[in-house]
Amino acid sequence: MKPRPELIASVVDALLEERTATFEVRNQAATQVVLSAQGALRQRLFEVGDSGDIDTILDAERQILENEREHFANSPVMATSLENALVELRAAVDMLPLVRDAEAYKAVDHNFSLPRNRVGQLPRDQARQFFASQNSRLVNLDKSRLSEAEKRVLKSRKENIATARKLYGGLQRKALGIAIQ
Repeated sequence: MKPRPELIASVVDALLEERTATFEVRNQAATQVVLSAQGALRQRLFEVGDSGDIDTILDAERQILENEREHFANSPVMATSLENALVELRAAVDMLPLVRDAEAYKAVDHNFSLPRNRVGQLPRDQARQFFASQNSRLVNLDKSRLSEAEKRVLKSRKENIATARKLYGGLQRKALGIAIQ
């Protein structure tokens, strides 16, 4: 079966109409307000990451995920993904008191002793799993059609998750008595 040229032409026309409308919307005054708000959000996220405080980084990400779920989840799949992210985040937060208590964390280390459950010398516990999953979510979001300002916000979130992952690795090493690299 050959493609139907009249349908392809209608798709091309619709794409042109969408591009034109998107360009017009982005040039409206309201768009400048949105861009300003996104710039302010990015600055706050930079400050959160720069704090070097894993609790603050994770709480800021929780706030963003809850906001996205409440205000922007426009499909059951998106709502489920955000809910899963929040569940994983809660599990990661629950790991913080354990990793800060060397004796308690030795039990976690023992439970994640198989090679497939480790990253280098460290257990791939719920916190490490959250960092990997959330980074994947953010990378996938970055592949969607977003404005440059939205992509900059995503970049800040990815950087914060990477910072939290690094901080958590330091806590793991300290709890297990492994030299910090």
